[in-house]
Amino acid sequence: MPDPPRTRLRYTGLLIAAIMALAAVLRFWTLGSGLPYLVGADEPDIMVRVLHMMQKGDFDPHGFFDYPTLTFYMQVAVASARFLTGAMAGEWTNLDHVWPGDFYLWARGLTALMSVLTVYVVYRAGLRWGTLTAIVAALAMAVQPQLVREAHYALTDTPLTFFIALTLLLSLCACETGRLRWFILAGAVAGLAAATKYNGGLAIVMPLAAILHVGALRGRSLALLGVLFGAVTAFVAGAPYSLLDLPGFLNGFASLMQHYNQERLGAESSASVYVKHIADWFSVSEPGGRHYRFTAWPAVVLCTLGAFSVARRAVSSARFAQSLILLLFPLLYFWFISNHSLVFARYAMPVLPAMCIAFGRGVELLWEAVPVWLLGAWSRRIARIALFVALLPPALQAYRFDYDRRQISTTELTAQWLVENVKPGELVVIESMAMTLPPTVRAENTLRLVSAPVEAYRDKGVVYLVTTSTETEKYFNNPAQYPGQLAAYKALLQSTQLATRVAPIKDERPGPTWQVLRIVR
Repeated sequence: MPDPPRTRLRYTGLLIAAIMALAAVLRFWTLGSGLPYLVGADEPDIMVRVLHMMQKGDFDPHGFFDYPTLTFYMQVAVASARFLTGAMAGEWTNLDHVWPGDFYLWARGLTALMSVLTVYVVYRAGLRWGTLTAIVAALAMAVQPQLVREAHYALTDTPLTFFIALTLLLSLCACETGRLRWFILAGAVAGLAAATKYNGGLAIVMPLAAILHVGALRGRSLALLGVLFGAVTAFVAGAPYSLLDLPGFLNGFASLMQHYNQERLGAESSASVYVKHIADWFSVSEPGGRHYRFTAWPAVVLCTLGAFSVARRAVSSARFAQSLILLLFPLLYFWFISNHSLVFARYAMPVLPAMCIAFGRGVELLWEAVPVWLLGAWSRRIARIALFVALLPPALQAYRFDYDRRQISTTELTAQWLVENVKPGELVVIESMAMTLPPTVRAENTLRLVSAPVEAYRDKGVVYLVTTSTETEKYFNNPAQYPGQLAAYKALLQSTQLATRVAPIKDERPGPTWQVLRIVR
């Protein structure tokens, strides 16, 4: 007969492999949807600069410090590999023949891969609280809809979440072994998190918490120096122009902070909005986007039970340090982002590794706590049902996101029309930062067309103006609130000729309504 521990180990290995496969399917399915014309918000901010670095050999961000540069450098490596494979296949002969649209798919592939690896890292970290905890945590990460969504875009939030999870794992290793190299590694990965996105620097609290388990004062001092050395070295390696262009970095960072420190409009605080976003991740939703947040209660209860269990078990110094490593960062990070005026759901993603481990611990606690003598065979079924009820809504959200992306959008059709109909040299101004066009079409992007009058576009030589209902609907639907913008758009429509209009079709063609307007000469 097979040895029971080996059988369990083999079973666990197969289970985690299946979870990883599920995570990969959800993240790589429809990865190239919309490309090369339809890209995510902020993706061009990265990919345009990546192409510039490739073509010029210049790794200086030249004053763009909205993000540190580690993501740019990782994507330069991926784009270079894509160029070399394309050159070998005869797609192009030099860098002058490429444009960002040639590299988005591979760039997204890197993001998706890092998201899949994050699932495994969370599994390894969760083993400290039990095998069942680790497996459930990995499953929760695999189907988490925000993680699935952001894995489809070449942005900074997914790499940041990966480095946060890896810092958590390495900090736990440092706590368990007390060896200096683990403290250096944990500090270095925290530095990489900061070099990916500035708020990732908060990850350093995890290796610092691990120092509490080091007994001797000399050992703690060495561990502290190791963490700081690793963090500073890795940050400088990932974002060297933070020092090489110190004035530019300081000015760019100060300018960036002005977007986060403005007074919030409306009565809701940033913290309450983030709480709603997190509840939405675990709730039942309609295709139109409406969430029934009360359905997130099973996940909330299990996560709370798990976090309480982790904190309550912190009786020894080792358990105390482990608990602090897991719980301190998400609390501090949530407090940090809640004090900023700019709020996006993806900003909260770094709290998910700890949340999912706490959720897994809650399921295992339920598995252990339900008395067999009271419910008999139903004792363990209660935990299975709770897990199913809690994870089915996010899994359905993740699946629906991928399923809906299979359709050709109005943005793609509009871009194809422009490529086919705009003559060489004719200038197009597009009211969107999401639509990208190849260099064969002379195009510029703007946030809103009414930022300038038609005469200014005419004097500039613009032939086509492209409007999107994403921008215009809020003015036409709220005329009393936006009278100036509404009048400007009406004047724009009266001064141009409609060349084509592409509208969405329910369940067949997603996206906003686009209008291509030709300026009358």
